[in-house]
Order: sequence, then C-alpha cells, then structure tokens
Amino acid sequence: EEITEYYELQGGVFEFNAITVYPRPITLQFADGSKTYDGIALKAEEYTITQGELVYGDTVTVTEYASRILAGTTKNNATVQFFDKDGEEITHLYNPTKEKGDLVVLKREIEITTHSASKKYDKTPLTAGYEITGGSLANGDIEEMLFQTSITNAVEEKNEMQFTFKNSAGEEVKSCYQLTVNPGTLTITPRTLLFGFDD
Repeated sequence: EEITEYYELQGGVFEFNAITVYPRPITLQFADGSKTYDGIALKAEEYTITQGELVYGDTVTVTEYASRILAGTTKNNATVQFFDKDGEEITHLYNPTKEKGDLVVLKREIEITTHSASKKYDKTPLTAGYEITGGSLANGDIEEMLFQTSITNAVEEKNEMQFTFKNSAGEEVKSCYQLTVNPGTLTITPRTLLFGFDD
C-alpha cells in the first residue's frame, strides 16, 4: 500500500551522495632479454602481474612489445589493454603501472689477422691480405677494408688495416662489433749490388 501521503518531502527533492569509481591499480613487469648481435631483432614478449589483480572474468592483452637489433640497450615497453568477459574494452577502468624490462644486445666479437709479406726492393708497393681468424660475421653482414698499409722503400712495418662492417641493406653496423686486429709484418730488404773492378 502506498503511503507517500504520510510523508512531507522538504523542497520536494532527494539529495543523493555521489559515488566515485576509481580505476583499479595493477602493475605489470615486462621481461628482460639479452643476446649477442646477430642482425635479428631481440624481443622479450612476456610479462608478469606483480601487484594487484584482474577482476574475475576480465583479461589483459599486451601487444606492440619493444625490440632492438643493434648493440646497446632499449627499455622493453608495450601496449596494454583490458577487456571484460564479453570482450568489451574496459582499459579506462584500470590504472596500470608498467615496469619496463631491459633489452640488451651485446657486441659481436671478431678477430682479423693481417698477413705478413716480404721481398727485395724493386720500386713497387708491397701489400698483403687478411683473414678472419676468430669469431664470425652476423648472417648477411660483410667486412669492408678502409685502410691498408703499403710500403715501397726498404723498411719493415706492421701490416695495419682499418675495417668497417655493413649489413645486407648497406647500413654501417661497425658499432655492433668488438674488433681485434692482429697485424702481420711487411718487409722490403735492400737489393744487393755487386761491383766488379778490373785490375
């Protein structure tokens, strides 16, 4: 039975207290990853929820992880979205904290030994080649010699060379290599002249 007539409403208006819904805090830790430079992107597509939790039935989707190809360090960040049990996006109802991991690409070690050579002085330059004697190039990379020692006079010098490295796209990747050069020796000896004298 309706009894509204027995009550008097002041001003004829109900006042309701405001209800505030705060986004749910949650912390995601993205994984670390490391490897030696090989020309292929490094990724670590893993995460752990370290604080907070999802509401029952909700799910989290992590996409667009960071990556790194060249030697160095990049923070492992990603895009985070939340969905309810019906598949509707509810990212605005969560307050995620991202703890970024580290993606570390280490320099690739390589050793080059330059050859030794010698001859007698003949007015022409003396040079010698080289070979890779330790480590290896990443797949598709090449070494390129920038400088080579050459001697012409009767001297002995180290066979010094300078190199850079390029990937299959022709881009320089020298910073991705830890290069050791073991120099050989170039030697030109004086030519012996024999003089004959008549009595």
